[in-house]
Amino acid sequence: MNLRAVFSKDQEAKFISHLDLQRTLERALRRARIPVRYSQGYNPKPRFSVASALMLGAAGDNEIMDIHLDRPVEPEQFVDRMNGSLTPGIRFRAARALPEGAKDAASLVKAARYRITFGDRELPLGELVSRFVSSDTVMVQKHTKEGTKTVNARPVVLEMASRSSAEVDVLLDVSVPTVKPSEIAGALLASAGMVNDVLFECHRTELLGTSRGRLVPLFDTEV
Repeated sequence: MNLRAVFSKDQEAKFISHLDLQRTLERALRRARIPVRYSQGYNPKPRFSVASALMLGAAGDNEIMDIHLDRPVEPEQFVDRMNGSLTPGIRFRAARALPEGAKDAASLVKAARYRITFGDRELPLGELVSRFVSSDTVMVQKHTKEGTKTVNARPVVLEMASRSSAEVDVLLDVSVPTVKPSEIAGALLASAGMVNDVLFECHRTELLGTSRGRLVPLFDTEV
């Protein structure tokens, strides 16, 4: 039996790295006595996976995890037992059983929705967003292991809307080479000549897959 679960990683846990998150989840699975299936070989590992790594410093409302089990566990029981075994800042909200042969959630992720919250300085976000979405090219600097490179971020942004003078919602296509929401925030600030003047936070509100040709929450994606 396999399960897909949705959990949140809030402000208390936003500085837990992806690797440390995996370790935290592995320890919680052991404490909760979840019968996780293990890999074969010299150094067996519990078979679970988080669908998409969350950037350090970002919180997430609807993170997705797949778990391979040796024997059935009721989804509600899984949620209760995990929540009783986790540190503050990480909480499971729901789980569902998956059919045999279902694709891993990581292979189904097509887009991610973020909320970018800027500092207390007043910003003309409506104007900056309009300028961004009306452009064909918005170049950003990406820092990679191979060095710094300049890429066009505009095709990656599927939707962008200002919620207020301090908040912007952004929908990013993650099926193409990734542009981080922090780089989008930097591009907005750079267009106003304020790139080093305003602090911001990125919060992932949803991971999405596709169902019948449209984007839907990843937890509900057909498998």
